[in-house]
Amino acid sequence: MRILHIGKYYPPVTGGMERFLADLVGAQRAQGHEVEVLVHQHARSTGAADPPWLMKMSGIPVSGSTPSIAPIL
Repeated sequence: MRILHIGKYYPPVTGGMERFLADLVGAQRAQGHEVEVLVHQHARSTGAADPPWLMKMSGIPVSGSTPSIAPIL
């Protein structure tokens, strides 16, 4: 199965949702699913060691403290 997760951030950015997303993606990939993740590019995350299935976008509108990907989909 092909799966695309759209999230706020991804580790190494710390947070409960980020950790859950990383665990979920790891479990789904271990089951043989083709999983990709689209998240906001955080200033603390350089992206140097990111796997090819992790896509980070900068320039996503931020409302309060939450990046919003919906306007670009």
